[in-house]
Amino acid sequence: QYVFLIKNEEDGLQGDWMCFGIYYTSVVMYKAFALNMFWLLTVVIMHSFTDNFYAISPRESHHRDAIGTPHMGPVPRNRFTMIMMAIVFLSYAAWLCMAMIVVGPIVAVFLPVLLLPALVLPIIATHYVPMMVARVVEGLEYCLGIKRNDVTTTSVQLEEKEKQQLQEVTLVLKASVTQVF
Repeated sequence: QYVFLIKNEEDGLQGDWMCFGIYYTSVVMYKAFALNMFWLLTVVIMHSFTDNFYAISPRESHHRDAIGTPHMGPVPRNRFTMIMMAIVFLSYAAWLCMAMIVVGPIVAVFLPVLLLPALVLPIIATHYVPMMVARVVEGLEYCLGIKRNDVTTTSVQLEEKEKQQLQEVTLVLKASVTQVF
């Protein structure tokens, strides 16, 4: 009769289907359920991780023990633990399906609102705007007949300077190696 310390009156919850859905979907976060359920889920995830991670290990000490428990597994591998893990997994999968039915419309409405300022605008500002400015500048230079010889000569000069510095470093290294031997 009490969930979240909110009394469920005799005539039931008041509201539309979204109120009912949010109410029953959020029951999982109630402290009496959440601590136990998340602990069980953590054990299931740890067992799956150790099973997959150490299964490909070449070390002999990382292989399964005699009953099939993976190395560093949180629980022994037997029928009881496998059935319990399946029950935990299936109950979480059922809750996730129910939660997605309820939360899905909300996500569909608000995800574009969140993605626009958080993802789309930064990508446009950091990638596409500079690229378009560079293309506009190139188009204006082409239309106005401006030649950029100074840029090509400076890039050639930089390449020559880098080659010269590389040769100097090579000579210093050769000299130091010959002094050692």
